[in-house]
Amino acid sequence: MFTSGVRVVVMPPTEQEENSGALAESTPGAPSIVSDSDCEEDECDGDGDDQECCMFCRNRIDSQRRQPQERGWFIDTLSAIFDDPTPKFTACEVRKHNRPESCWLTVGNNVYDATDYLHSHPGGVQAILRKSGGVSDCTEDFNFHRRKGQKEWQRFKIGKLIPCPCQR
Repeated sequence: MFTSGVRVVVMPPTEQEENSGALAESTPGAPSIVSDSDCEEDECDGDGDDQECCMFCRNRIDSQRRQPQERGWFIDTLSAIFDDPTPKFTACEVRKHNRPESCWLTVGNNVYDATDYLHSHPGGVQAILRKSGGVSDCTEDFNFHRRKGQKEWQRFKIGKLIPCPCQR
């Protein structure tokens, strides 16, 4: 499962950890990074309005809402980190790169940094800038190019586009 050479070992909790209340309820046997005092109980009650919760409580609440056949949030997070080393960018982050100094394009769910290619593009700088920052999907533009041009695009691929948490 892990290709990066990192091995994760879950140790049983110590007696002190069990008595301190610092264990995550959704991950038996794994010590939590937060303590009970880090969250207000009334804020993390699982009523659907959990924006005030810390990240760990939100993950715990989310994992409790999942269907039984789904993997837990902890395994999903580890898989995302170790199984796919491709950098991930949200649409909000891509939108910041819409200038000649930093010009990113999206093609489907792929993100490309076209900054170094701007002044070499036969269609001119503006042809790329008007679609930069994820303003529009460039799949049609990508398909317009012949195979050689599409291979050229691959040199500029920097990652994958993922949904913004603010749009969920």
